[in-house]
Amino acid sequence: MVKTAIRKPAAAHHPKTPRKSAIHVKYPRAGETVSRPSYAVQVEAPPQPVRVELRVNASDWLPCREALGLWWYDWAGFEPGNHRLVARVMTEDGDLLESIEREILVV
Repeated sequence: MVKTAIRKPAAAHHPKTPRKSAIHVKYPRAGETVSRPSYAVQVEAPPQPVRVELRVNASDWLPCREALGLWWYDWAGFEPGNHRLVARVMTEDGDLLESIEREILVV
């Protein structure tokens, strides 16, 4: 079963209380305009994920790479126009968490 991750305000979390972090597309921001020919999509995921993936426009899931404690997808060869990005993570518990869909414009 796929769960949609919901981000809660940071103030609602006490630092000593463990919780599962949400997954989300950090960059590009919602409504952002992206220039071609390539863009490194940044995904924030819970600690110790089994895998992190990105889907563009309801296509197949694409593997992300980890660097600097974040996850990245090196997006290239995309066409101008509106695009929808969704990230997902498989946790150590086997849960699949999906981000909220992010819509961007490519020029």
